[in-house]
Amino acid sequence: HNGERSMAFSTILDDKRKIKEKNRKWIKRDSCFYEVVEERQAQQVLEHTSIDIQTNSASTCHTLP
Repeated sequence: HNGERSMAFSTILDDKRKIKEKNRKWIKRDSCFYEVVEERQAQQVLEHTSIDIQTNSASTCHTLP
């Protein structure tokens, strides 16, 4: 199970790196950050916490490190 743990840790680091990128736009709701790809998606995130603005499926909650 060592490999699985490493993979998960790597994913977490990638998420933190994405959040730090200046050219990306994030919207905060509660303690979560959602990436905004298009302007209209910002309103979707505000209205529906469960909407993933990239895939329109269950959203991934990004938290700042």
